[in-house]
Amino acid sequence: MSYCDIQINTQEKPRKRTKSEEKRLSILDAASNLFLSQGFDEVSMAVVAEHAGVSKQTVYSHFGSKDELFSAAIDAKCQNFELIDMLQDLDTPIKETLMVLAHQFAALINSYEGLRIFGVCAANNLQAERDNHIAELFWEAGPKKLRLAVSAYFIAQVEAGNLKLDNADFAGQQFLFMLQAEENMRLVIGLELESNAEQQDSYLHSCVELFCRGYGIE
Repeated sequence: MSYCDIQINTQEKPRKRTKSEEKRLSILDAASNLFLSQGFDEVSMAVVAEHAGVSKQTVYSHFGSKDELFSAAIDAKCQNFELIDMLQDLDTPIKETLMVLAHQFAALINSYEGLRIFGVCAANNLQAERDNHIAELFWEAGPKKLRLAVSAYFIAQVEAGNLKLDNADFAGQQFLFMLQAEENMRLVIGLELESNAEQQDSYLHSCVELFCRGYGIE
């Protein structure tokens, strides 16, 4: 079974967004593009409002501070890859869910957005007399949130009698960090990939198979 054959079924029909929701999405889209292109310090709420086509007051009515807006922008990018949504489904076989998660997670961390935000955090921390404030915001809204969601998924599967493991948090970390591999490291430091799409797909499949064998998942 290939990745393309695996799909997580969703039955919910999309509903029409309200004007307030549309404005919120416009603000998030503008903020995301600005943070990625200019970094955190160079972006103001006024500039975000201008690019989103709304008033600064509207930006503040949706997001109380630039920190909150930054965190929401990170969360929105993660939601685009539906990583956490798929972990709400306990009926799909675990291996199938993990296979989809592996490909979606790899796509996220190796995307322009994923690599650029990592660079923004790294650049901010390299500046003189700066703390790790921006990195903490990113960590809480992105990597930590996903790791907790994966751990919660494993716990739910244990409680449902579909999985046996002693430490769901360890299992979540093992699974996610195994997926980063050499491909992500090369992209982070600005090198081109040495493997093709088929090789990358095979690696992700092997990670899932190895993880499932280790935890007795069929």
